[in-house]
Amino acid sequence: MTESGARARIERLVVVAVGVAAAAYTVVWLALAQSQFGLLTPGWGPLLYVLCSALPVLAGALAFLGRWIGGPAGLMRWARVVLVGYCCVYAFALLAWVPLMVVPTMPGEGAPWTWQISSIPTSAAAAILSARLAWAYYGGVVVATTLLRQLASPGLEWPVAVQDGLFLAMLAGILTLLIRVTLGAGGALDDAAAQARDAARSEAAARSTAWHRARLDALVHDRVLSVLLAAGRAGPEAREQIRSAARAALDVLDPAAEAAPISGPEMVARLRSVVPDGVVVTVDSAETAVATAAVPADVATALVEAAGEAARNSMRHAGQARREIAMRIDHGSVRITVADDGRGFEPAHVPPSRLGLRASIVDRMASLTGGRAQVHSRPGRGTVVTLTWTQSR
Repeated sequence: MTESGARARIERLVVVAVGVAAAAYTVVWLALAQSQFGLLTPGWGPLLYVLCSALPVLAGALAFLGRWIGGPAGLMRWARVVLVGYCCVYAFALLAWVPLMVVPTMPGEGAPWTWQISSIPTSAAAAILSARLAWAYYGGVVVATTLLRQLASPGLEWPVAVQDGLFLAMLAGILTLLIRVTLGAGGALDDAAAQARDAARSEAAARSTAWHRARLDALVHDRVLSVLLAAGRAGPEAREQIRSAARAALDVLDPAAEAAPISGPEMVARLRSVVPDGVVVTVDSAETAVATAAVPADVATALVEAAGEAARNSMRHAGQARREIAMRIDHGSVRITVADDGRGFEPAHVPPSRLGLRASIVDRMASLTGGRAQVHSRPGRGTVVTLTWTQSR
């Protein structure tokens, strides 16, 4: 599971919610817990309550920091570890409560404080464990809590303990079900996004194949057929000229020729050919720099396609806006800026299923050595997409 998919974001949100709920329960039930510390072997009551209160709060803080302050993905992994420890500590508290009691029964046949917080660990288990383990933990907590309710107060009638157990089963069960269903929906969304990315890559490969086929057809028509026609019509005096034309045709058909660098003027022409109508492309470089520049073919293709996608995104989403595309090309570097003053958006809130920004622009540029894409946008303040490539030394 990636740390940026929909399922990971839902899991992180649930862990933060568990931490907040644990903090609230700590305050609400502190007086009850303090009144029951003396019922257990000295030291165990405060220790169990502190662990059951602090561990989920710590996990929620780690998850919060990992999302909102840009912490590494490792923080979320540590949050999971802390919650696993919390679930184990709570299970130990349920099982060890009666053996640790120093009194024969709970005062007034009241319930241990562990009963009051039982939906917190079951929710934590639902968030971080597999479905099978989460439901097994839920069932174990319900059974153990019901038995503890009776065993800690031997004079309590069984129907009362069973009633309390059913209430816990309903409350914790609903929360567990909601968490598991939501996580499943997030996983399905991630799968759909992955399939969409695969489809986009397949479509790009198909377009590339079609482009190469069209290019080959054009070369055969423009080069090969012209040489054959000339050979059939010309006399002996044109034989050397025909040989030169044939060698030129073979050079063009050589697959290595496809990797030949793209000249500056050709780069500008390609960029202007992919942008929507009405969007003006300006070149901020001296004519001599453009004329003498050379860009690797794969770099030129990635830059042009990413810029074209950025311009099309602006046309689709920015609304009525002024759009500008500026290109600067020098020896060993290219910079293309696609800007508008339209609606704008929050880049961090773009869902993974939207491939136009990530796959077609950011990931495409990141796949180039020396390539980079930066997206700056705010709601109501327009968008600026900057594509840069610097040749490695």
